Amino acid sequence: AIKGKALVSVLGGGTSNSEFEVLTGFNMGNFPFKVFPYQQCVKDTTWSMAHYLRSQGYTTMATHPENELNWRRYAVYPELGFEEARFMEDYPGEDRVRGHISDMEMMNQIISWYEEEKGDTPLFYFGVTMQNHSPYDYADFEATVHLEGYSQEFPEVEQYLTLTQMTDKAVQHLVEYFETVENDVVIAFFGDHMSKLQ
Repeated sequence: AIKGKALVSVLGGGTSNSEFEVLTGFNMGNFPFKVFPYQQCVKDTTWSMAHYLRSQGYTTMATHPENELNWRRYAVYPELGFEEARFMEDYPGEDRVRGHISDMEMMNQIISWYEEEKGDTPLFYFGVTMQNHSPYDYADFEATVHLEGYSQEFPEVEQYLTLTQMTDKAVQHLVEYFETVENDVVIAFFGDHMSKLQ
């Protein structure tokens, strides 16, 4: 794998600004403070990676297993060049973690949609997960990762680390599936922001 550090303009929230930077190449440093382009700027066709890939013959799809109203994604994704956007109602919702559709269910849905769509046309899928979003104080969530020597002194950190471990398993599942397909595949992950945990 090729890996590196991503510098993002937000901390603990504001996911849409990181999405905007990644998809468009526009730097949030060029916008006034507290501007969220998904809400205030993307009102019509806006150049993005999705537009470029469509011009190269790709089918483009975005997915976010949460409410389509979050950051106006229902309106923004088409303006950014996505031919189709799928949200919470497009998932079975059978595997939930802290009330959110799990990363494993999202990965399984991406695999399922790929199976339905694969053919001669190349595909570009853009997905934004929700499972690991803060807060990390859900009482009915049992952490399985524990900080040795700190005996439950930092339950929010242990919950966060448990969620991260679950994501690792979901990512492994996705990668292992795509290792078996005949088509060339690029899988790229980026973190939209760090948590507020200190």
